[in-house]
Amino acid sequence: MTNSGSSSVEDIAEYIIDPKKNPIDFTPKAIEITPEELMAYEGNYINDGLKLSYDFIINENTLQAQLSGQPEFPVYYQGESTFFYKVIKAKIVFERDENNTVVGLTLHQNGQEIPFIKTTP
Repeated sequence: MTNSGSSSVEDIAEYIIDPKKNPIDFTPKAIEITPEELMAYEGNYINDGLKLSYDFIINENTLQAQLSGQPEFPVYYQGESTFFYKVIKAKIVFERDENNTVVGLTLHQNGQEIPFIKTTP
């Protein structure tokens, strides 16, 4: 029926097979965040092991994310240093140090958790 790895049809099929193990994940509502607050997330993040680079810039008061080799897409604030995409089934959880400075992130997509370290402020 489908073979994309992230379609709503597959989500429904997995839910029907085992609802407890595969709950349907609805896209959350975006929460307002100021451009000043977004600035903490701007920068370049890398995963050396996978040779991936992730860039975040603010464009028209929206945080834009671009993973190496992919187009740039907006991400939306969900709360608690977490952002989500509307165009793909993925979320980004930023990590902060003891000084509340953003130092890295984890990309959650297709059942994978891929960590990145921030390289630029």
